[in-house]
Amino acid sequence: MTSVEGVFQFTGLNGPGEKYLLEVSHLGYERAYVKPASEETVITLRESATAMEEVVVRGAAPRLKQKPGKFIYTPHLTEVEGLDSYDLLHYTPLVTLENNSVSILGKGTSTIYVNGRKPLMDNASLMEMLRSVPAGQIENIEIIMSPNSSYSASTTGGVLNIVMKKNPSQGFNGSASISGEYLGERVSPRTSLYVGYSKKKFNASANLSYSYHNSKSETDETYNYTATSTDILNSNRQESSGHFLGANLNMTYDLTKRSVVGASFHVGSSKYNSNSTTGSSNYRNGVLDKSSRAVSQTDNPFRRPEMSVVAYYNLRTDNKGSNLDISANYSTSLNTSLGQMEYANATDTTGFIPYSLFRQNSTVDSYGYEFKGSYKHRFDEDNNLSAGYAFNASHLSNDFIRNDFNGSEYVPNTTLSNHFIYEEKVHALYVSCERKWGDVLSTSLGMRVENTAIDGNQITSKEKFHRNYWNFFPELSIYVDLADGDHGISLDVSRSITRPFYNNLNPFKTWTSENTYTMGNIHLKPMIYNDVDLSYSFLNDYIIGASYSYGSDAFSDYTYSAEDNTTVRSIANFDHEQSLSFYFNMDKVFFKGVWRMSLSASADYDVTDGTIDGNDVSYKSWMGSAGIRNVFRISQKRSIRASMSYNYYTPSRGILKKGHHKHLLNVSLSKVFKFGGALSIDALNLLNYRPSDHYDTDAYSYNVDPKTNNITIQMRYSHKFGRSRVRGADDHSDTKHLGRFKNNVN
Repeated sequence: MTSVEGVFQFTGLNGPGEKYLLEVSHLGYERAYVKPASEETVITLRESATAMEEVVVRGAAPRLKQKPGKFIYTPHLTEVEGLDSYDLLHYTPLVTLENNSVSILGKGTSTIYVNGRKPLMDNASLMEMLRSVPAGQIENIEIIMSPNSSYSASTTGGVLNIVMKKNPSQGFNGSASISGEYLGERVSPRTSLYVGYSKKKFNASANLSYSYHNSKSETDETYNYTATSTDILNSNRQESSGHFLGANLNMTYDLTKRSVVGASFHVGSSKYNSNSTTGSSNYRNGVLDKSSRAVSQTDNPFRRPEMSVVAYYNLRTDNKGSNLDISANYSTSLNTSLGQMEYANATDTTGFIPYSLFRQNSTVDSYGYEFKGSYKHRFDEDNNLSAGYAFNASHLSNDFIRNDFNGSEYVPNTTLSNHFIYEEKVHALYVSCERKWGDVLSTSLGMRVENTAIDGNQITSKEKFHRNYWNFFPELSIYVDLADGDHGISLDVSRSITRPFYNNLNPFKTWTSENTYTMGNIHLKPMIYNDVDLSYSFLNDYIIGASYSYGSDAFSDYTYSAEDNTTVRSIANFDHEQSLSFYFNMDKVFFKGVWRMSLSASADYDVTDGTIDGNDVSYKSWMGSAGIRNVFRISQKRSIRASMSYNYYTPSRGILKKGHHKHLLNVSLSKVFKFGGALSIDALNLLNYRPSDHYDTDAYSYNVDPKTNNITIQMRYSHKFGRSRVRGADDHSDTKHLGRFKNNVN
C-alpha cells in the first residue's frame, strides 16, 4: 500500500534495485512491472482502456478536500472521460464559468493559475488553451478562497489553480478537436491540437488553437433629459468577424534529482474587423426634432504577434520538500485599430446627407516583465515557512490619431488626438507560515508589503502625474477539522487592492458616437478591500458560508449627462462599499455514480455610501443567485453522458446602473467512442437571456435593450492519439488481470 500521495518504501532489501521486479496496480489503470533504476523511482500508470462495467465500486476517495484557505477538487476518472480542461471547469464545485470568466461562489470574478503560475495571456487565449488540453491531464484543481501572501495583493475574487499531472507517461500522446458555434444567426468554427511528449528527464507539451469569430448584435438605447425635455433613441446594429491564432509550448528538464528548469512560451495573433450603424432620433417635448446616422468601420489588422516567455528554476534543498524557486517572464503586444466614421443628418427627400467624415486610428504598444524569487522551508509534511520577493513592471503607449475630411482630403485634428504613456512598477516582499497544530487545527499566517509607483504622461496636452504609495496586506486562515475531514470549519481574513489601470487614468475624451464619449480620471485612487470569510463543510459534499467585505476608496464606472445633452461614461471614487454574502454549495453523487447533482445558492446585501461629482450615489440592495447542475451517466457501457443546468440571478445593482432578472438554461449530450473519439453537443442560454441595464433619476434616465438572439448551439468532436508507456519501465502492461478482478468481485 502507498501513502495518500502515492509514495511507498521498501526496507531490508539486499543488492541493487535492478534485482527486483515491482508489480504496481491501481483500480482503473493498467498493471505495470518495473525494475527500479534508482532509490527514487517515479512510476506513472497508464489509464486502462478496458471497460469495467461489471465492477461494483463500494467506496471512493472524496473529490473535495479542505485545507486552510482553500478546497482541493480531485476529479474521478469517470468525470474527465471525453472532456477537455475547459469543460471540466463546469464540473468543479463552487465554480461558475460564463463568457470566458470564472468566478468562485461568494467571491466574484476569480483569477486562473496553472501549476501555481499565472499564464501570460488574456482570458480568451487562456480558455482556448484549456480547450485544447484533455481533462485527463489535470491532477486536481485548487479552489483558493483566500490567497496567501505569496500571491499578488491585486488578486481579488480568489484563485483557481489548475494543477497538471507531473511526470506523464513516457512517450508521445495528444488530442485534436474541431468545434462549431451557432450564435446570433452566425457560425464560428474552432479547432485545436494538443501534443505531449516525455522521455526520461524531459517533459514537453504544446497546443495550437485557431478560431474564427463571427457575430452580430442589435441594441436599442434610450436617453431621457428632463431639464430640456429631450429624448434620444439610438438603434445600433453591429457585425464583426475575425481570425484568432494561439500557440503554447511548455517544457521541463530534470537537471538533477533535486533540480528542475522549465520554460513556457505563448504566441498569439489576430485579425478582425467590425461594421456598425447607429441611427439616432432626437425628440423635444415628444416631437421629432432631428434624425441622424453614424456609420463606423473598424479594422484591427495583424501588426505583431502577442508574445510571452516564462523561465524558472526550482531546487529541492532537502528530503522534506524544501525548495528554492526563481522565475522571470517577459511579454509584449501591439494592437492597432483603424476606424472610419461618418455622421449624417436625415432629410425628407434625399435620405441622409453626411456632415462629418473622419478617421480614428489607435495603436497600443505594451510590454511588461516580472521577476520572482521565493524559498519555502518545510519542517515536515504539514509545517512550512516561506518568504519571497517579486517585482513587476508594465509599460503602455496609447497613440490615438484623429483625421477629419475637409472635402478633399483627410487632415490631422490635433484637438481630438492624444498620445498617452503609462508606466507602473510594483515591488513586493512577503512571508508566510503554514502549521498544523495536531489532528484538529491548521493555520496559515502571512504578511505582504507592496510599493507601487505609477507615472502617466499625456504627451499631447503635456499633462503628467506621479503616484507612489506603500500598502500592507496581512492574511490569516484557520481550519478546524472536526471529524477526520467529514466536518470542518474555516476562517479566512485577508486584505487586497484594486489598482486603476491606464485606461481608467487617461483623462482624454474619446468619442464613441455623435452624443457619447468616454474619459478616464487622473485623480483616481486605488481601492482597498478587507475581507472575512467563514465556512463550514461537512460530509465531503456540503459547504455553507458567510463573507464580509469592506472596500475603502471604492471606484466604479458611471454614466452622466453633460453639456448639450451629451452622455459621458467615466470612472470615479465614491468613499466606500460594504458587502455581506451568504452562500451554500452541495455536490452529491447518487445511484453509484449514475446521477451527480450540484446545487449552489448565494445572497448578497450591498451597502454603498458616497458621492460622485456632488451627486449622492448611496444605495442598499439585496441580490441573490441560485443554480443547479445535473450530470447523468446514461450508459456506462456506451460512455454516454448528459447534463442540464439552470441558474437564476436577481437584478444586479451598481453605481447609476440597474440590471434585470437573469435566467440561464443549458443542456448537453456527449458520447465517448472506444477508438478514442468523443462527440458533444451543447445548447446554451435556451431561455435567451440578453444582458441589459437601466437607471432612472428625476433629471436623467437611460435604458439599454439588446435585441439579438443569444441562444447558442455548440458541437465538438475530439480524438486522442499517440502511444505512451510507464515512466522508467518497459511496456510490459497486461490487461488480463481485469478479467480475474471481475471474477473475484462479489
